Amino acid sequence: MATVLISNCVVNAKTIFERVDDANDANSRIARFRAPIDDESLEGDLFDYKIFGCQTGNTDYENCHPATCNAKIIPIKFKRKFLRQPSVSVAISGLDVDREFNTRVKSWASNIDKEGLNLNYQAWDNTKIYGISLSWTACA
Repeated sequence: MATVLISNCVVNAKTIFERVDDANDANSRIARFRAPIDDESLEGDLFDYKIFGCQTGNTDYENCHPATCNAKIIPIKFKRKFLRQPSVSVAISGLDVDREFNTRVKSWASNIDKEGLNLNYQAWDNTKIYGISLSWTACA
């Protein structure tokens, strides 16, 4: 059994967790809850919102060859809205560059809110990108 400490909880814990009463702690001011067994319940879905948990995704592989694609903004909409702005990490998951030049590419998330974000990538100097894909994870 895992122990979960919840502070500043936005929803009533009874909607997700089962309360566990201990006969030895009748006068305790600490409420104890047990998480459900299935992992999907731990994701914390409430109506069309994601209470807590993570969402992940990948962009389609952007094939630009024979031209180059050295910068782009890709809008992403979450499958379910978060109740608060999530933290986001972005990674380059595929990259095809011209080997005759240095590889200088950065990726990042911008305009992050409860409903989505923008993924960005950009090459600089003489880097030539012929193809790229990005992966992202958003957690709240």
